Amino acid sequence: MVVPSLAIRRVWAVRAGRSIGHFARRKPLGALGALIILVLIATSLAAPLVATHSYTEQSLADRLQGPSTAHLMGTDSLGRDVFSKIVYGSRVAVVVGFGAVLVATVVGGAVAVLSGFFGGWVDKGGQRLVDVWLAFPGLVLLITLMGLMGSGVLPLIVAIGLLQAAGASRFYRAGVLSIMHSPYIEAARSVGAGNVRIMLRHVLPNIVHLMIVSATLSLGTVILIESSLSFLGYGVPPPTPSWGQMLSGEGRDFFQRAPGLAIWPGLMITLTVYAFNVLGDALRDLLDPRLRGAR
Repeated sequence: MVVPSLAIRRVWAVRAGRSIGHFARRKPLGALGALIILVLIATSLAAPLVATHSYTEQSLADRLQGPSTAHLMGTDSLGRDVFSKIVYGSRVAVVVGFGAVLVATVVGGAVAVLSGFFGGWVDKGGQRLVDVWLAFPGLVLLITLMGLMGSGVLPLIVAIGLLQAAGASRFYRAGVLSIMHSPYIEAARSVGAGNVRIMLRHVLPNIVHLMIVSATLSLGTVILIESSLSFLGYGVPPPTPSWGQMLSGEGRDFFQRAPGLAIWPGLMITLTVYAFNVLGDALRDLLDPRLRGAR
């Protein structure tokens, strides 16, 4: 294994810094969204260090307190620190968000590449299955899947990922169909390249930009879906905190006495969805060749 020299690493660091600076100047809202997302990911990874208390630590003498130096966002009805619950709730949002988007990208990408590449009855059969899947009401389908698989992080990831995969496959398929008419596909066939090689070496790399943009935009939607399921009681079971669960339980029951119980998780959901949306819009403008010169 060849280890890059110090000079090469410095060049890479300088180029990376320039690229980040260029992106921040061209897309300041996108850069702000990326910064918020990085803070969210860092917070979820370092939750035991960032949280000031254990999210299960109770103190009935301090129940429903407002923000203070001891409890930055106040306490809930059992005296648990709201800030610590928000911090640990970010773990659920990050794990479920990225996990579900990964499932949707892999499944949707596989269906799109196979459908668009082979065409004919494979394309028709695959797209009819996608049509059937999209015809089901999303919330009903999610509740059904969660009822079959049970509650927990993994069932959430699988259920939301499969729900998002249908729409993602339709989006990717459009890109695959446009690529199939490109001269380099015919050139690859003429030199004897097999179907698998063409799909992996020529088709898939040319829709990666679509996958990145779609995944980034979908992350906000996935986190919103996870919060909705948690609000309805189909998310991660207690005592593990999640933002939707905090809104549904004490945030609703004690809103008049302690409005922060609903305001803080609601604010985090809004901020996170906004960050992923503006970052996705910025990446779309930069990665889509049709939009690079439009703005």
